[in-house]
Amino acid sequence: LYHKWWNGSAWGPSLTGYENMGGRILGNPKAVAWGPNRLDVFVIGTDSGLYHKWWNGSAWGPSLTGYENMGGRIISDPEAVAWGPNRLDVFVIGTDSGLYHKWWNGSAWGPSLTGYENMGGRILGNPKAVAWGPNRLDVFVTGTDSALYHKWWNGSAWGPSLTGYENLGGRIISDPQVVSWGPNRLDIFAIGTDSALYHKWWNGSSWGPSVTGWENLGGRILGQPRVVSWGPNRLDVFVIGTDSALYHKWWNGSSWGPSTTGYQNMGGRIIKF
Repeated sequence: LYHKWWNGSAWGPSLTGYENMGGRILGNPKAVAWGPNRLDVFVIGTDSGLYHKWWNGSAWGPSLTGYENMGGRIISDPEAVAWGPNRLDVFVIGTDSGLYHKWWNGSAWGPSLTGYENMGGRILGNPKAVAWGPNRLDVFVTGTDSALYHKWWNGSAWGPSLTGYENLGGRIISDPQVVSWGPNRLDIFAIGTDSALYHKWWNGSSWGPSVTGWENLGGRILGQPRVVSWGPNRLDVFVIGTDSALYHKWWNGSSWGPSTTGYQNMGGRIIKF
């Protein structure tokens, strides 16, 4: 694992340099911040276990190159989210293709340091989790039928059940990408079997365009889309085209730019982002 940072005026340890954080890591790392000057990083080791390190504001724990072993036998990248200060929820896929969950409650890991809560399912690829408010979680996965499935934590229980899922339809060949631009709002993007980008959303009371329907946003896309929101009712989506260039589309609060199925060409020859 390697790290670099922006301190407000310059890149550290230098513009082109990196801090070596040790480890022998499979797949992609996941980093999350639950408060100012706090970082938690999760990775998968060569034994397929989950490993954790953290920045507490003054030093890396358990050390610069060391990791806390959190157990498990994992076949996905880790997914982590914080719905409030000193709170973490981590989701992974086990060797049985089920979803597993662990959490930091501010003083201890649950259900234990190396244990996991079994959340069921038979899942392809990586899970995606998002929190649109305190004590709220929404988790999205792709089933073995290539449809999107959803479960949620409402503050007291998992819905539709601990091991059950809501079927949101589709035939998806990418991991879902999810963002929340405000309370009780979700936007989901995925790549369909025709390589186009598809979109669905939760508006606070219902799924659009329907529970199992998707809005076709066009394109011929390689790999995974990436989406970000910089303010209420704003979305920016980035994808890689079949020419390996970067493409961009955006929601400005009333319409998609440059059009519903069009993209802005941002150039480059890109293999991953």
